[in-house]
Amino acid sequence: MADTVPRIIQTEPESEHFIEQKRKGMHFPAWHQLALGGIALISIFIAATVAAKVRGLDITCGCFGHASKNWSFSTHLALDLVLLGALLFLVRKSPG
Repeated sequence: MADTVPRIIQTEPESEHFIEQKRKGMHFPAWHQLALGGIALISIFIAATVAAKVRGLDITCGCFGHASKNWSFSTHLALDLVLLGALLFLVRKSPG
C-alpha cells in the first residue's frame, strides 16, 4: 500500500540565493515586476524607432497625442529616454 502514495519530485534544486531571499521574506512587489517589463518594452520601442529612422522610414505616428505629430525625431527619442530613465530609477535598488 505504501508504494501507491504519490511522491513529489523536485525537478530543479533551488539556488542558495533564492533560498536566502525566501528565508528573509524578500520578494519583488508587483510594481517592481511591472517596471522591469516596462524597461524591456520601452527598450524594444527605442531600438525599433531608431532602426526605422536609420532606414529612412517616416515614423511620425502621433503616439504621444496630436501635438506630437509636429515633434522632431530627437524630441521623440528624448521623451522615450526620459521614460526609460524613470523606469530605471524605480528599479535601481532591489527591495529589502
